[in-house]
Formats: sequence, C-alpha cells, structure tokens
Amino acid sequence: MSELQRTRIEPSICPFCGVTLELATGRGVPEPGALSVCSECGEVSVFSADLTHRALTRTEIEKIMANVKLSRKIAFFQAYSKPRRDASALN
Repeated sequence: MSELQRTRIEPSICPFCGVTLELATGRGVPEPGALSVCSECGEVSVFSADLTHRALTRTEIEKIMANVKLSRKIAFFQAYSKPRRDASALN
C-alpha cells in the first residue's frame, strides 16, 4: 500500500463553504471523478474534468452510501476536518 502524499493543485473553491483548496492528499495526483473531503468544512465533493471541485450528484451520493467501505473512508477523513476538530476540543 502506498503512502498518502500531498499534491499542490490549481486553486479551486469548495462548493459548500467557499474556502480555496490548493492541496490534495491522496495516492498521487487527483484525477477527474476522484472524491475530495474539504479540510475546512468536511463536505464531500468530486474533482471535475478541469480538477475544480463540484458538488456530488444525487446518483453519486447514492452510490457512495451503498458502498460501506468507501463511506467509512470518507467518515475517517471527515473526522479530521476543521469543524469536527474544533467541536471535539469542546468535549
């Protein structure tokens, strides 16, 4: 299994919180269709053909929800998004 690496990407805006995203963490350079979890808000988006972030379609959301392994991976990365880190510090 290869290690996760950070890759600089062209700046793109999170479709949910509006933060500018400039780094991708994964196993190499992201490709169109790859999922992304925003490090600021924890929402899931997908890389479009030009590697900007877009919201998932209903069909894409349903496919993710049906895939238990993928849903668990997303939940793991969401646990480290900023709002969740901040909320856990209050407990």
